[in-house]
Amino acid sequence: MAQRVSMDIQQPSLDPKTQGHEEEELSVRMRKTTHRIQRNEQRTDQGEPFSLTGTIRTRFSNLITNTSAIISNERRQPQLYRNLNNADQQPHANDDRQKCVSGAKEADEAIKLKGEFDGQLENNNQTHLARERQSERRVREDQHRIEDSEDVARALRAKIEQLESEKQELKSHKLALESEKQELDFEKQAIEEKHNTFILKQQETTFSHMAGSRWAPVEDSKVMEDLGRLKRDMRSWAKKVSSNDMDAVLKSLDKRRLRNALEHVVVFEHGELPQGLSSRKVPALLLSALLAHDIYTTIFRDPFFFLGIVDLGGGYEKTLFRQGLEETYRQGLASDEEDTHVWRSHTLRLFLPPMKTGTSEGGRKMHARTEYMIENEAYRQALNFLHGAAKHLIEDDQLRENIFSIYREAAIISYNLWTRRTKLVCYTLHDGMGSRLLFHPNSKDMTAHSSVDYGSHADQLKGRPISIILHPCLMVYGTDDGKDYHQGRVWAPAEVWLDSRKPSAE
Repeated sequence: MAQRVSMDIQQPSLDPKTQGHEEEELSVRMRKTTHRIQRNEQRTDQGEPFSLTGTIRTRFSNLITNTSAIISNERRQPQLYRNLNNADQQPHANDDRQKCVSGAKEADEAIKLKGEFDGQLENNNQTHLARERQSERRVREDQHRIEDSEDVARALRAKIEQLESEKQELKSHKLALESEKQELDFEKQAIEEKHNTFILKQQETTFSHMAGSRWAPVEDSKVMEDLGRLKRDMRSWAKKVSSNDMDAVLKSLDKRRLRNALEHVVVFEHGELPQGLSSRKVPALLLSALLAHDIYTTIFRDPFFFLGIVDLGGGYEKTLFRQGLEETYRQGLASDEEDTHVWRSHTLRLFLPPMKTGTSEGGRKMHARTEYMIENEAYRQALNFLHGAAKHLIEDDQLRENIFSIYREAAIISYNLWTRRTKLVCYTLHDGMGSRLLFHPNSKDMTAHSSVDYGSHADQLKGRPISIILHPCLMVYGTDDGKDYHQGRVWAPAEVWLDSRKPSAE
């Protein structure tokens, strides 16, 4: 017991007031330090840049320094306690011992608290370091992404520059092509204007013959020249607008409308086109044959073609006036052919009075009205052809409009010829020639197409069946005096095609 008391006495003791004051100061500093730690941790969570470890260590160092100073002061004064009068110590022995024990506990608690704070600081420091490393890693990753984005941006800029360069080249090329196209358009326009001017001059010449003070007939050579020019125009147009796709033509043959139309000009062999046709030329040949057949059967065959038809809603029918004239013409031919042709000639001349000095106003109106009817019927027939079976053989729509001038020229020629007293007869594939037309090289009413190798097989081709009528035969009967209608002559021979590859041995 004496030993325990002696040990207790050896513990340093402080003045109670001083010790109480220092304990209160220590408690206040610890609370402030704890508050600063919590506040710094909140700032760390909010991402504020500060040193948590440095702040806590600074504040806690002051706390430990003060606590250590108190403990050191207690330990540096043992001699003072030993020199005290034993008599004075005994009455206060229990109080001093309790104070010493209390101071030692507080010192132990301070040391324990320091350890806890050190651990907390270490944990916070580790957490902060981990967050710093994570932030640095994220920064590096962001930098890598930025660098990658910059590389991509540079590549895109380079690609854009390349595309812009190519765009400029294409633009320049486009401008060059447009300039070239414009030049070609000008050349084309000049050619078309030249061609149209020529056609108009020919038409004016034809009309001048029709509108002269006298209806003097022109020479047969002039008529044959006009018909030959018309034939060349039809063939040229067909070559320009026809399709080059033979497969498309064969597929079109499945369409009944086209096959029915071709049966007027082609002799099918077992339901197929004739053998020996050049696949490259077939569309143009067939289109040319259909065009010539349509013009000659709708315009040249009927002297009153220009009087037109009427639309009855469900179909077309000739006007009553036209029907009356045609019926009179047929009955007249059966009774008196010569007088009937004279009547027909005079009737057509009355529809188109000559434009000369002294022509009455009524005559001028009649002349203008007849010209209009001729052109209008030509336009209608051309439109019907384009929208008919021939459309399956036409490829270039831009040139199809040129067909109207061809029909107009044909209508003018036809009207002019019918004002004469001679009679026109048009022969096609199935017009009174028996079951099958045969080729006769010396005949004046037919000629072989240029693709027929007639020179190598002249004798062997004679009498062979004709496969295609590319152009009908137009013959004229009688004279301009209205006589000899039993005698005929050829104004436009038929153009025919037949297979000349392997002629028979006949």
